[in-house]
Amino acid sequence: MPHRCSQMPGFAEVVSMLTPLSEAPFRVAPCEVNAAPAPAPGHVTRAHLLRRLLRSESRLTLTFAPAGFGKSALHGECARLAPAGTRVIWLELLGHTLSPQELLARIAAEVGGDPENECSPDSLGRLLGRVRQPLWLMLDDYPRQPCAELDALVEDLLERTPAHVQWWICGRRRPAWNLPRLILQNAVQELSADDLRFDAAALQSLLCEQPALVAQELRTRLLEQCAGWPALICLLLREATADTLAQRLESGTPLLLNYLQREVRPEQDAGNAELLALQARHPQWFAARPAHRPTYAHRSPPAPRSLLSKRELAILRLIAAGLSNREIADQLCVSTHTIKGHAWNINSKLGTERRTQAVAQAQRQGLLG
Repeated sequence: MPHRCSQMPGFAEVVSMLTPLSEAPFRVAPCEVNAAPAPAPGHVTRAHLLRRLLRSESRLTLTFAPAGFGKSALHGECARLAPAGTRVIWLELLGHTLSPQELLARIAAEVGGDPENECSPDSLGRLLGRVRQPLWLMLDDYPRQPCAELDALVEDLLERTPAHVQWWICGRRRPAWNLPRLILQNAVQELSADDLRFDAAALQSLLCEQPALVAQELRTRLLEQCAGWPALICLLLREATADTLAQRLESGTPLLLNYLQREVRPEQDAGNAELLALQARHPQWFAARPAHRPTYAHRSPPAPRSLLSKRELAILRLIAAGLSNREIADQLCVSTHTIKGHAWNINSKLGTERRTQAVAQAQRQGLLG
């Protein structure tokens, strides 16, 4: 008898579950939030987190956790379930360093103001006050490097913006914001890695998409060894079988080790509890990594053309033509999240770190001819 998998609620089911619980009806409105990342293949929709976030009337939602905990995906799902009549503005900050003026100008431009003349906290506050509908400002992947001036600006904006504006901010670094007024009003809700890590139910739902189901003992071990870290679990299960998973837990996989090297930085996250726990459990996953990320000049030789897929070559040509991720996504009718995934693969295969380096390397090797 074939195994029947009891799946967690999907996106459509979550919509129907939330609708009667809210004062305003929830609806899927992709045309209003087309910048939000689409769910990746195999994404696990966790209804209890969506209910927690969407039922709340908090004016500020903070979600901070290391890379690979599904922060952007969760906020993206919330964006697509925004109450009818809500305007959703999604700003991809990509974790990059950003000056206060740059952030003010980006928000002003998206709201519909003049980014040159309305890029002070006072003028932006007045601009937001003129918006005549509920507004969600969603800052995705808040800058990872500490910047006292930027953090102070955002703290000021959070305290002074009108009541019809809700802020949603996610990232890897939790700034030391002091928000007494919002806290006293019980207007802040916050999620951390403890809230986002996979539990047995989430893993069960994920395994419904896998070609082979893993024995219960191995599932328990997988959750414990990865401490529920979603990205690590997904990478270990990729193309795994019940026979190979145990060995993967010991030695890791090339894809997993590459992910840890590129996305998880012990030198930057020295106080990160999740990273410290992972290093204690699997020191071998970190033993071979360099003390510092290698520079472009010392990376491995570039891959031959055959290792780049046709889609990757097409995206690389569009990058070389100067198109942004958003422009490429629009041209190919996919999400920016998908384009960033392809760009990550291109860099990995070419032995580069940035898109400009990838283009230069490809030109030297004649891959764009």
